[in-house]
Amino acid sequence: MNFKLSERLLTILLTLLVVCSCGDNNQKKTEEYNWEGNNIEEQHIPDSMVRVTVDSFDSDSLYVTIKSTKEKKSFCYYSAQNGNSIIGTIRQGDEYSILANTKNNEIKSAFNITQMMGQWFFDTQHSKGMIFDAKGALSSINTDEISFRRWQFLNGKLLIYYVYTQQEAEEQNQFEVDTVEVQKLTTDEFNFQFRNKQYNCIRQKDALKFKVVNE
Repeated sequence: MNFKLSERLLTILLTLLVVCSCGDNNQKKTEEYNWEGNNIEEQHIPDSMVRVTVDSFDSDSLYVTIKSTKEKKSFCYYSAQNGNSIIGTIRQGDEYSILANTKNNEIKSAFNITQMMGQWFFDTQHSKGMIFDAKGALSSINTDEISFRRWQFLNGKLLIYYVYTQQEAEEQNQFEVDTVEVQKLTTDEFNFQFRNKQYNCIRQKDALKFKVVNE
């Protein structure tokens, strides 16, 4: 009887050790995950950013509606504006992705999503550029080395997903992802660095002939 009881206890202890070990490994994988150049299928990172629509604003605060809950809130953006952490223009009715301190409702960074939407060209001579869609899609226009797929904000960073144009057809759903360093965003200009390349984009007001590369 004692032998059988000991054997059963040993089995239980070994099972608990295996479960704990697996849990530690999964936690470690999440903590050490590096966004640079990794496959989209491996994303398991929680996002701290919130999408809002600006109802009104003054020199100190934004009065917004949170998109997901329709809740009305106010956030102080004075420090973020002085620290150049507001990307784009503050405009009533525009949609923003904000990163805020929930304890004091102070904005750490904000990005004008509405202002980023639409067609941007970084090489007007050869009609090369991209199209940002409000739902997260990102299409390439006459690009060579890479083909853009989608965009996303995550914990204060703008991410772009892409594939190499030489990838085989069966590999086209295995996206790479890199962060974007945005330097300037206005109604007509969008300057950023991506994959160690500088993109100085403008909105093209005249009609252009171009080939859109997506899917």
